[in-house]
Amino acid sequence: MWSALSAGAFAISDVVQDLDGTEAAGALGMLAASAAALASLPGLAKAARLAWRNGSVEGSLEQVGMVVLLALVRAGLASEADGRDGRFEVKASLDGRRDIVLRGVSRSTERQVMHAIAEVLGPVQNARYILMRHSRLGWRTRTDYHPLPSALGARKDWAESFAALWSARVGSSRLVYTRTPEGRRVLLRARAKSLAAGFQRSVDRRSAWL
Repeated sequence: MWSALSAGAFAISDVVQDLDGTEAAGALGMLAASAAALASLPGLAKAARLAWRNGSVEGSLEQVGMVVLLALVRAGLASEADGRDGRFEVKASLDGRRDIVLRGVSRSTERQVMHAIAEVLGPVQNARYILMRHSRLGWRTRTDYHPLPSALGARKDWAESFAALWSARVGSSRLVYTRTPEGRRVLLRARAKSLAAGFQRSVDRRSAWL
């Protein structure tokens, strides 16, 4: 990649010598744009490869937030009022980040929900339960893994409630308990292959108090 870029730079430098100031500036700008595009190729290629293999929940962040909130309500860790009044807003920035804003809940619930969302969307580490998420792309079935929030993984019935909400609102998934030999193997595979581990998107957690 860099040898190609260097060759391009030398070629443009030869042309720039024969141009006036405005044309030279344009040629240099073209070189800078080409360099930026080439430099970004490895990251873009990795993101495309992982998205093809694993899929992504970026288009379902509002639903993911509601799953977390409602699961906390069902577990008695958040109030019924928070479950009724809470609403999410997801904003996309020009650099590809997603800003998740939660409105209509208490400050303590907001903190708990945002922490749980960060766990679900973060890399797989040593969660008691993980979700195997399946999605379709044409003929291909893609699989990714999400750790359950630690608060909801503390009890089996809470974990099962979260999994049921996820399947209903986000998509097909399977709940895996990682404290068995089979579950441990799934956990190790999840650590190596999850989309979050391979290419971590930035998710900003914002409070909104009106």
